[in-house]
Amino acid sequence: GLRRIASNSSLRRTDFICVELVLIVVGVGSTLFHAYPCRLTEVMDELPMSILACMYLACCRPILPRVFASELVRKMLIPSVAVMVVGSWAAYFYFHNFEIFAALFTAQVLLPSFISCTAGSSSPRGRGLYVVSTAAVLAGKAIWEWEQGLYRTGMCPQLLPLSSAPWRGLTLLDTAALFIAHPCWHLLSALSHALWMKYIAFLVLEVEQPPAKKYGEANADKKETGAGDVTYEKSATPRRRSSRIAVTYEDVDCRDLRRLETFIKYSYNKELFFAGAPMA
Repeated sequence: GLRRIASNSSLRRTDFICVELVLIVVGVGSTLFHAYPCRLTEVMDELPMSILACMYLACCRPILPRVFASELVRKMLIPSVAVMVVGSWAAYFYFHNFEIFAALFTAQVLLPSFISCTAGSSSPRGRGLYVVSTAAVLAGKAIWEWEQGLYRTGMCPQLLPLSSAPWRGLTLLDTAALFIAHPCWHLLSALSHALWMKYIAFLVLEVEQPPAKKYGEANADKKETGAGDVTYEKSATPRRRSSRIAVTYEDVDCRDLRRLETFIKYSYNKELFFAGAPMA
C-alpha cells in the first residue's frame, strides 16, 4: 500500500497514508496478543483494528456525494460514527464483553464497504477488485467462525510443547484447526485490505481526476449549453504527431469575428489548418 501511494502523487493523502501505517500497528498488536495473551495485549490488538476501520471511512469522504445526496447527511456521518465508536469502547471497557467489540468492528467495516459498493466504479477492473476483496474477507470470516465454533464447543486442539505433543495422533481436522485456520483468517483479511484500498483509490481518482474529454465531445457540450466562447481540448491519444490543429468548418463560426479571435487567442500560436473551410 505504501509503495502504491509513493508511486502515485495523487494518492499521497493523509487518510491513505494513515491507513497503511495503522495496519502496521495492527500487525504489531496482533503479534503481541498471540505471543502474550492478556487484557493489555488484547486491547493493543483490537483498538488499532477499530482505528483502522475509522480510517477506511475517512478514505471514503471524496466519494460520499455519489452515495448521499444530502449535504447534511455527509457532514453528520463521520461525527456520528465517531460518537458510536467512543460509546461502544466505553461499554466494552466497562462490561468486558468481547461481543461488543465484535459488533462494533463489523459495523465499522460494513459501512465503508457499503459506501464504496454503492458509489461504484466505471472501470471493470475496479469492480473486479471490490468483488474479490469482498470474497476474500467473507472466506476469512467463515474460517474464523468455524474456528470459534470449535473453541466454544471445546473441540479446538491445544498446542502442546513439541516434546509432548502427540503429532501422530492428530486428525486432519485437528491439524487444519491448529495450524491453518487462524493464519488463513489473517492472510485473507490482509488480501481483502490490499484489494479494497486499491479499489477505493480507483474511485477517488475517478472523482477527483475525471478523464479529459476529446475535442469532439467538448464541442458537442459547447453546442448544447450555448456557451459563448469556442473551447478546445486536445485528444489524449492523437493519431499522428503534428504541430497543426485540425479544425472543421462546423467547429468555428466564422460569422462571429469575436469568437474567431477568441479561438485564435487560445490556440497558443500554433499553426491552424482549416479543413474544408471556405475562405472568403
